[in-house]
Amino acid sequence: MSRFVLAFFSLAFGLAAIAMGAPTVGKLQWNGPAVPGQPNVTLVGTDVADIYKQILHINPNFIGNPLPANDSFNTFVQSTPPPYQCGNDLSLATANQGSVFTLVGDINRIGGTWNLGANSYNRLLCRDSSGIYWDNYNSKAASASAADVYARAIAIVGGCCLQTPNTVSGLSSFPDNHPTASYSDILIGQANCNDPAATLPFNYGYPGPNGVCVPS
Repeated sequence: MSRFVLAFFSLAFGLAAIAMGAPTVGKLQWNGPAVPGQPNVTLVGTDVADIYKQILHINPNFIGNPLPANDSFNTFVQSTPPPYQCGNDLSLATANQGSVFTLVGDINRIGGTWNLGANSYNRLLCRDSSGIYWDNYNSKAASASAADVYARAIAIVGGCCLQTPNTVSGLSSFPDNHPTASYSDILIGQANCNDPAATLPFNYGYPGPNGVCVPS
């Protein structure tokens, strides 16, 4: 079976799992260096912003752990089949691209390793009408480096809605051979930070207030 077919069935299975009902909102866990030169710490929070506050409580001078310039992003985005599906194909309500760039930068700055429990979902970050989400529809916990999450988010931003540069939405699945996060997805789309965290972009009508997603 080709990699394209495997990826298609992985995506279809994930979307079906999302559509089966309200997801279980899971706590997010972070492991990384809060203080340079000190052992890594493990923190648990409701989302990335909550964990970032905890990091600042430990180290008010925290400047982050940005990804190295030679990370695996270029290799990732050149993989076959394409590692993302755009929101116009999924009826995924769109986010504001400028807000998403800010959120993606937060993931890059904090670094570390992120973990999400089995059969759960987390709205990682939310800003204005935009959000980044992680859905894990496995019977085991998922774990991914900030580099993995960042690369998938950037692949969506860089590959989707190119004719409507102010909007973006899409989904990028971790491959089935990923050692710790297979069959989980990073999603970008509409969010309302005042809505319950269980509200997915699929729950908003496409295209939403940010406008349509027009591919290249």
